[in-house]
Order: sequence, then C-alpha cells, then structure tokens
Amino acid sequence: MTEHLPLPVQRYFAFTLPADYRQVKNAELRQYGELRTDMTQQKWFRFTAEQTFSTTGFEWRAMIQMGRFLRLQVIDQYETGVGSAKVKLFSWLTIARDQDRYELNEAAMHRFLAEGVWFPTNLLPENGVKWRAVDDERAIAHLEHGELEVELEFTFASNGAIKEVFCPGRFARVGKTYRRMPWRGRIADYREVAGMQIPHFAEIGWQMDGQWQWVWRGNLAGAHYKFA
Repeated sequence: MTEHLPLPVQRYFAFTLPADYRQVKNAELRQYGELRTDMTQQKWFRFTAEQTFSTTGFEWRAMIQMGRFLRLQVIDQYETGVGSAKVKLFSWLTIARDQDRYELNEAAMHRFLAEGVWFPTNLLPENGVKWRAVDDERAIAHLEHGELEVELEFTFASNGAIKEVFCPGRFARVGKTYRRMPWRGRIADYREVAGMQIPHFAEIGWQMDGQWQWVWRGNLAGAHYKFA
C-alpha cells in the first residue's frame, strides 16, 4: 500500500504501523498541557482536554483554568470540510462561537491533517492523502474534502517518525479577524499504543511579525483506538 510513496513517508508508515495493521475507525484521546489565548500576551494557562477522531473529523473539548475561580470550556469541531469553534464560561454560558466560514473551515482542516500523527492510518493514501516528495527528509501531504483542499509539509526523523509539521500560511484568529500566518508544529516522545507508535508531546506556534510565538504545548495522557 505504501511502496509508491516518497521514501520518508514509507519510513514513517514502517515506523508507526505494524506490518499487519488495521484501519483505525475512531480514536479517543486525553490530553493536558498549557496554552496561550492571545499571541500578544505571554501568560500561559493550564488545560485538560478530551478529543475524539474519526476518518472524517474530530471534536476537541478542553477545560482551561483561567484563574482560581474562572474556567473556560473550548469546543473545536471539524467534519468533512466544515469547522466550528465555541467558548463557554463554566461549561454552560456561551460567550463566543464561529461556524462554517471559509477561514475557519480551512484552518480546522489543516488541523485535522496535522493531527493525523495521533491517527496514523488517516494519513494513508486510501484515506485521501496524496503525498509528494520535497527531499529525503520532507514530503507534502495534500487532502481534499469536497471543494476544500489543504497542504502541509511534514519533516521526518531518521527513524521515520514525524518530528515537524509546517504550513506557510494557515489562518489564525487574531482579534476579530482571521489572518494567514506561517504555522509550525513540533512532535516528540513516541510510545507504543495499540501496536502503533504515537507521539505523546506536541507544541504549536505561529510566526507573527517575524517572530515565532508558541501558543500550545500538550501531552497525551491516554489513547484508545477502535479498529475497522
């Protein structure tokens, strides 16, 4: 299934999937870490999250501790070309929401493709990802859902593990508008889960006004996979 792929991508699948792999049907992840809610501010907040994946989308539910008595719930969703985002105060009062606008849909689809590192069979060609080589260490992944299409550049370590994901222009919410900016994710700490090699640490950031602003650092606390 992977013989025609660029060599670094072949090494990745040989590294992350067992020889007798089965397609993952869905996944349930638990995460914890810290994040910044504003790239212009340096304060970090702790979060815990639960995320579900399917072959066509995801839902991420995070609880962010903003202060001793203040918690926000963030719900990000993506399904086959449509993204949504919602922020609630204490899990019941919605204070912000956005849904099904081009910038958000594309950004959510970029995220879905990048987070294939937690759902490795989603990155296989049989699930719609088209790969092309850049060099011996990098390859471009292309994905289409309906009229929406995105690309990301993946960088691979010598053992085949994905160590970095890059997009030269991913939409970010800045204030009340969306802005295209370079985006980067760094991936590490692979461990075996259900026979697959799954990263347990990631951090992401945006390049804003020439400076990289890291805004999210997360650890995988647990993962459960259901196979087709």
